[in-house]
Amino acid sequence: ELFGHIEHRKPPTDYNAYRQFLKKNWHYDDFKKDTQQPAIQAIIPNDAHVLVRLPTGEGKSVLFQVPALLRGMHTERLTLVITTLRAFMRVEVMSLWRLGVYQCVDYLSSDRDPWEISEVYQGIIDNRLKLLFVAPERFRTVRFREAMQRRCENDHGLEYVVIDEAHCVSHWGFEFRPDYLYAMSEIKKSFFSPDDKNTTHLLMFSATVTEAVIGALREETGLCRETANLKICPENYHHPIQDFIKIEAVNVKSPIYGNEAHANLLPRQSFIEKIIRKADPQKSAVIIFVTRKKHAEEIAEAFNETLPEYRVRFFHAGLPSLERLEIYDELKEKKAHVLVCTKAFGMGMDISHLHHCVHLAPPSYLEDYLQEVGRTGRGETDRRDAGLEKITCTLLYDPSD
Repeated sequence: ELFGHIEHRKPPTDYNAYRQFLKKNWHYDDFKKDTQQPAIQAIIPNDAHVLVRLPTGEGKSVLFQVPALLRGMHTERLTLVITTLRAFMRVEVMSLWRLGVYQCVDYLSSDRDPWEISEVYQGIIDNRLKLLFVAPERFRTVRFREAMQRRCENDHGLEYVVIDEAHCVSHWGFEFRPDYLYAMSEIKKSFFSPDDKNTTHLLMFSATVTEAVIGALREETGLCRETANLKICPENYHHPIQDFIKIEAVNVKSPIYGNEAHANLLPRQSFIEKIIRKADPQKSAVIIFVTRKKHAEEIAEAFNETLPEYRVRFFHAGLPSLERLEIYDELKEKKAHVLVCTKAFGMGMDISHLHHCVHLAPPSYLEDYLQEVGRTGRGETDRRDAGLEKITCTLLYDPSD
């Protein structure tokens, strides 16, 4: 009542309307035939929860951005996107802003100025926002829960709740970020009922959907009930690694864990240095994944000494958020050429000229590895300009790893 009557119109339900909206705003002629099309066709009817499993880099974002914005223009409802990293939220929102979708898209993050955060909350309440990105820990904020409750009461629910990188609900939720489990409990309590056909529907996206992940997602979301309607698509599960990525494993016969007296990074550093020297810093970036913050810092420091012609940065969760954003921007703008990082730099990071990927050692989980190698080679034009048909991802290991 405070803002007057909000008109809610019936949203389009034909595929062509979504295709035209994609073409007008994203400038793609159509959704990709065997990957995106089955997913968007499952989402359009809005009669079920949907789990989409596509390789990293296949274009999952438009599969929730297009229906959220197109439907939101008609229903005035908000779509809430829960994602893993602050940097990803910023990148996604700024990409949409550059497309001209400005007033109705935003994100909430603790590293923003107070006046910006207040504007976002105002946009939630007054129906300006149609697409909002948040991290799962935002659900612990009373102000956020109250604002969402007001919006839901005005609109009789949300358009969608999107869980990006949905495997985190099962994987990281138990072992890394319990805020994912807390967020899911709040979503179930406030936004949707698993067995109600008229409820707000979940859209879940991941490149690493195993049967175990599906089971955990069903359990945590409440979609394990017989009455719950969950579509999983595409039905034919695509390989989680893109065809242009080549995987190789190299036994360096040099342990880096355990007794520090026997740990030695030098053989692995020497191997990585050869890979870096092959990269043209004007066309290709190199990413090196490590499992420890200490290794990220030590290796970056060593390469800055031995490779003065390359700008080498390190990245891990212990850095201030503004510094992480600065590093991301440097790499994207080709001001930095080599990044040594933990898995904190992974999901959602879209840099098109990452052409060389090395893992200092095997990650703890296969899902982490698939996500990390999926960061590479995403720009077809950049690969062609660098003269690369295949992107090689190298996994270094010792049997003791």
